[in-house]
Amino acid sequence: MGIFQYVDSQTGKGYDFTISGENPSDVEFSKIAQILRRDREEDLKAYKDKYGADLYVDDGTAVGRSLETGKKDIKGAFGEVIGTLETDWAWVSRKLWYRLRRTRPPRAWALVS
Repeated sequence: MGIFQYVDSQTGKGYDFTISGENPSDVEFSKIAQILRRDREEDLKAYKDKYGADLYVDDGTAVGRSLETGKKDIKGAFGEVIGTLETDWAWVSRKLWYRLRRTRPPRAWALVS
């Protein structure tokens, strides 16, 4: 049993949905979508009744949406680069360590001979 919190970007209302498990299932997502759709329709109708015009909700400009997408892409690419560098560095250090162990005997051996 858990709580799924959601803030509707169009209306600004916050919702707390009780769900079974950690993440909502497909059935729960469809119920949440129905509730949100119903509430949005009621809010839009109330707005039209009050002001006499439809509410136009813009989710942002094309430039703003592009910047948001670009930020996500850059963060993802940076994470991949860091992961690759860590993996490559581990591989290089391992190879170097094994090569040094094969080519040069330990110092203790040189003292014994």
